[in-house]
Amino acid sequence: MSQGQKVWLVFSVEHTAWWRANRSGYTLTREDAGRYTLEEARMLAKQRSPDAEGMPGEIVEPAPEFESTLAALSLRERRLREALKPLVKFGLAILDHWHEDHGCDIDGTFVQDAAESCGVTECIKVDKACHEDQCACAEITDFPTNCIRSAPCVAAARSALAQETREGSHE
Repeated sequence: MSQGQKVWLVFSVEHTAWWRANRSGYTLTREDAGRYTLEEARMLAKQRSPDAEGMPGEIVEPAPEFESTLAALSLRERRLREALKPLVKFGLAILDHWHEDHGCDIDGTFVQDAAESCGVTECIKVDKACHEDQCACAEITDFPTNCIRSAPCVAAARSALAQETREGSHE
């Protein structure tokens, strides 16, 4: 969605009606209200100061045809945020450790422990090699052993970011 799309309405509290297109009067129905870009709508809303109780003079709201798009964007944003939460937590733990060590070295054991405690990796007991070509446990001859793998949140984050990239390129 581009910032310049005219999908916003401006409601006048004083007139209890919506602004018409091109700032030409008011209407009692949202369907007949003028559509403005977000920037235009905000400029119109700033023209009237809030009243004595702090009620704004004008209110910017999405056009009815745009509300479902906003809901979909909100859901997509929540899913992306949830998918990235463990990775952000892990990244911050690494940076905090690095700063505590005055920017010197990051201990590999700390990275592995932080990844597991942040939910980015998980340790699974295996009785045989997981994947011959992708997993270090394939080189181990003594089974059972613990295999450290990416947690499901990593795949979810990759999927959410890929979807965001695909959908973002269409806006």
